[in-house]
Amino acid sequence: MLELNKRTHKVLTYALVALVLLQVLFEPTDAAAKCHKCTGINCQRTTYAATEDCTDALDSCVTVFQESMVLAQGCLGQLAVELRNKCEMPSTEQTDGTEMTDVDAAVPAVNRDCHQCSEDLCNNLSAEGTDCLQCDSNEEAKCASDTESLQPQRCPISKAVNTYCYAKIEVSRATRGCATDLAQQKECLSNSGCSLCSPNDINGCNRDPKVATNDTTSSTGDSDMSSGTSGTSNDSSSSSGSGTSGGDSNSGSSGTGGSGSSSGVASGGSNSGTSSGTGDGSSSSGGGNNGPDSGAGSGSGTDGGDSSSGSSGT
Repeated sequence: MLELNKRTHKVLTYALVALVLLQVLFEPTDAAAKCHKCTGINCQRTTYAATEDCTDALDSCVTVFQESMVLAQGCLGQLAVELRNKCEMPSTEQTDGTEMTDVDAAVPAVNRDCHQCSEDLCNNLSAEGTDCLQCDSNEEAKCASDTESLQPQRCPISKAVNTYCYAKIEVSRATRGCATDLAQQKECLSNSGCSLCSPNDINGCNRDPKVATNDTTSSTGDSDMSSGTSGTSNDSSSSSGSGTSGGDSNSGSSGTGGSGSSSGVASGGSNSGTSSGTGDGSSSSGGGNNGPDSGAGSGSGTDGGDSSSGSSGT
C-alpha cells in the first residue's frame, strides 16, 4: 500500500512538472486575449468601439466579411457557428505562400471572408486585397507624381458597405488613402479635386491622378513667331516677331489711311523688313543676315506712289 502511494505521488509530480514546462514554453504572442467586437449593424457604426476578452487561451481575433462589408468581429471561439465556419480557410497571414493554391492559378488562395490574427486588438483591418496608397506629398515627395515606386497598404476596417481608395489633388499637394466610411466618401465626391476607385479591381488603384508639372518649352529652327498691335483707320495692320535659323519674323506699327506696315529682324535664312505708309502709298525697309532673302532699305510713298531702297546682307 505504501509502495502504491509512492508511485501515485511520483506520477502526480511528473504531471505537475510537465504542466509547468508547457506554461514556460507557451508564447503569449501566439494567441489573443482581447479583440474588437461587433455584430450586424453595429459593425457599420463609426462610434461603436466595443471589445471582448477571449476565454480560450489559444484563441485568435477575427473579422468576418460579406464582400467588403463587416458582418462580425470578435474572438474566434466565441463567434456564432455559422460565422466561425467562414474562417475555416486560412488567410495569407496563416500560410507560407505555397499552401492552398487555386486549381487554375498558381497563386495562394486567400480567404476574403475572414481576417484572422493572433495579437490583442489586431482585427482592425479590412478584407484581403483591400489595399490603397496611403501618403501625403507634404511628408512623402513621391506621393505627388512618382507613385509607381510606392507600395499600397491594407486599409483600416470599413464602416461602410464598400471600401474605396481616394486621391485628392490640391494645387501642388497630393493626398492618397482609404475612404472607409460614408462621410469620407461623400466628401470626396463633392470635391472636384478628389476621385474614388475600388481596390477590389486593382490594389493601389489611387496612384492616379498625379500632380501636374509645369512645362516650359522654347523652339529654334524653322519656327514662326509673330506679334502685333492693332492698326488705325481703314484697313491698317501691323505685326512683329523674331525668328532664328530659318524662321520668319516681322514686326511693325499701325498704318494710317489704308496703309500697311511691318518690320522685323531675322538671322540664318529668314526674311525681315520694316515698312510704313501714309495715304494709299507703301514703303518698306529691312535688314537680314546670312539668308537667301535678306535685305535692308527704307522708303515712303504718298498718294499711291511706291518707293523703296535697301541692300542685301550676307
